[in-house]
Amino acid sequence: NNLAQARLDTADPEPVAVVGASRWQRTSDGVFTDLAARLRLDRYARDLALLGETPAALAARKTGYALLGLAFPPVLLAAVALLGIVSPLVVPAAVSLLLAAVLFWVPDADLRRRAQTERDAMRVTVCAY
Repeated sequence: NNLAQARLDTADPEPVAVVGASRWQRTSDGVFTDLAARLRLDRYARDLALLGETPAALAARKTGYALLGLAFPPVLLAAVALLGIVSPLVVPAAVSLLLAAVLFWVPDADLRRRAQTERDAMRVTVCAY
């Protein structure tokens, strides 16, 4: 049991090479790999390795969620404007920034939750065996 726990806690991520990747995929992988290094996402290395994911994939999810947070309020404002309700520009700008900041952290929380669920399942499996 302690040996299994030690293995789960010290798992090192292995780099994954994509064979036959398109030019866009290679470029985006490089961009997100650099972004992952700048955001110091290697601190999640054990959780990512446990789930078979990479820091670049986490950086891509974080970027996507933040962009969704930036884009949603203006789209909602445009839909509401079609109904004839007009709001000052400052409100959607502030809401966009706030929502982008909140959604930027959602992938981190989801990663930790999924990794903990996987560790719990592994403990149950090892203990039952």
